[in-house]
Amino acid sequence: MADGETLLAYLVPRHARSVEDAATDGVVHLLKKSKSAASAFNAMLEASLGMIDHCIDFETQETKDNSRFDLVGYDQSRKRRVIGESKFWAALGKGQGSGYLSDLADDGISVLLFIVPGARINYLWREVQADIANGNETVLLEDVPAEGNVRCAVVNNSGKRLMMVSWRYILERMHNSSLDEPDVAAEIRQLLGLSNRMDSQAFLPLQSTELGPEFIRRLHQYQGLSIEVIEIGRTEGWITEVNTSTSRWPGGYGRFFQLSGNKAWFGLNGDLWSTQGDTPMWLMLEPISVEDFPVEAVQRYSLVPGRNDIPIYPLVGSDRDEVLAHMASQLKEIATAISGSMREI
Repeated sequence: MADGETLLAYLVPRHARSVEDAATDGVVHLLKKSKSAASAFNAMLEASLGMIDHCIDFETQETKDNSRFDLVGYDQSRKRRVIGESKFWAALGKGQGSGYLSDLADDGISVLLFIVPGARINYLWREVQADIANGNETVLLEDVPAEGNVRCAVVNNSGKRLMMVSWRYILERMHNSSLDEPDVAAEIRQLLGLSNRMDSQAFLPLQSTELGPEFIRRLHQYQGLSIEVIEIGRTEGWITEVNTSTSRWPGGYGRFFQLSGNKAWFGLNGDLWSTQGDTPMWLMLEPISVEDFPVEAVQRYSLVPGRNDIPIYPLVGSDRDEVLAHMASQLKEIATAISGSMREI
């Protein structure tokens, strides 16, 4: 067991059939056990969603028809105010966004809540919205609190909400509210240790597709795409001073250049892919001031002080030219945001 690793973080990945189920069961156990933890959970919802009937009872792994809800929160009238889905590194299931909305209470505010690793929020938020759009629901984004990893949206101008938070965000609030219950606080720290381990250290089960030649072929294709995206920017003029020497290391491949006057690097970065988000392609900027950036750019591209590693998402299900154009458009949008901020300063 590594230094600082909790017992739960050590045992669960080795023995549980589903780490997500084990972690969710742990959260529900604590919400049922501790009024302080339940109050923190309800306060977290209210801070982002406004007035919502408080959940006074919680269940896990509830089934309805062909669906299985990881977490359900009931109000005093036994109406479903919360349906929760938990993820570590599992993919989003088809219909988990669109299909579950109809099972929420229709009167007042209710929420479909996703609890995910902080590194996956940007990616999974877009995936959930796409799933809902495919289910013919219109999602209107709302402003969200600046604190923590939180996303929130209104569904069809109704009382139904879509919300996504990180494991750390929710567990730290439960922990801080339970400090006068040492046994509960200690158990929450165990879950925090488990979520931290799953975020950074877990050995994911091997898939057969990872062993075939297509896996390494795709890695080589990522390398080629990175160079071509840089060339698009150079040709259009928003990338300059491209270093023709390619930087390489195990799991990494890309080039340095100037982006709106700032030193930058773009390419395949396996280190960030494995620990920070659902994409192999990353733009790395030298430290820049972001206080004056447009809010949407700060949120969408993780332009926050102290972090200048920005995920760039390839377009799924499209041909090569569309993938190149889509990644180039993301870099160009960032270049424009940087340029506009520098002019204002």
